[in-house]
Amino acid sequence: MKKKIIYTITCMISSFVLSAQISLSEEILIKGTPVTIIVQTPVDTVAINYRPNSQVTKTKYLIGNKSTSFDWTPERAGVVAIQAGNQSTTVSVRFPGASKSGIAIMLLAAVLLFGGATFAFRLLMRGKSVEDIDVDIEHRPDT
Repeated sequence: MKKKIIYTITCMISSFVLSAQISLSEEILIKGTPVTIIVQTPVDTVAINYRPNSQVTKTKYLIGNKSTSFDWTPERAGVVAIQAGNQSTTVSVRFPGASKSGIAIMLLAAVLLFGGATFAFRLLMRGKSVEDIDVDIEHRPDT
C-alpha cells in the first residue's frame, strides 16, 4: 500500500517537473493588446492556431532564432492554441469591449420572444372578459 502511494506521488511530481510549459506575460488576453509568450526550452517557431478544431481555423507562425520569448498581438477573439515544439497550451482571447452585434442580436431575440408571447396571449384572450374565463382551481393536470 505504501509503495503504491509513494509511486503515485513520485509520478505526479515528476510529470509536473518534466512537463513543458508555455507561459504568457498577461493573465487576461485581449484582442489587439501585445503579449509576450515565454517557452521553457528555446524553439525556432511558435504556432498560433486561432479557433482550433473548427472549419475556420487560421494559423500564424512567430519566427525566432532559438528564442524563449516571442512577442504576439492577438488578431482575433476566441479560443487560441499555442504550440512551440512539444510545448502547448490553449488560451482564450477576449474582445476589448462588449460586441455591438452581440447586443443587437440579444435585443432582437428579446423583442421577438416577448412580442410573440404578447401576441399569442392577446389572441387567446380576444373577446373574453374576466368573468368569461373559466379557471378550475382544483384541476391538477399532473395527477
